Amino acid sequence: MVSIHPLAFIIIGAIVTIISHFITTDQFNYSAFFYLGIIFVVYGIAKWFITGMKESRRHKKEKSKKPHKPHKAHLARKKTVYCYDCKVHMPMNYHFCPFCGRRVQ
Repeated sequence: MVSIHPLAFIIIGAIVTIISHFITTDQFNYSAFFYLGIIFVVYGIAKWFITGMKESRRHKKEKSKKPHKPHKAHLARKKTVYCYDCKVHMPMNYHFCPFCGRRVQ
């Protein structure tokens, strides 16, 4: 899910608040837009603070993790033999290369 950056809420809220404050006249009252802009600014600041806290927690978790152990699949590569003619890895129990027929052990 893609989320809107908190700075967008702050900027849009500030623009709406400033414009509605300056264009309010006796005939037209834009106070609803003024308060809506303030709500956007407050929401943007809160969202920025919350996402910052989540990022710092995630960063701390990543730092505290133990070093990564290799998978068993990576360890299995060490238990292979190598054919020098066709440059293929094969299991340790193979005595002949299945591709070129050369003896590997």
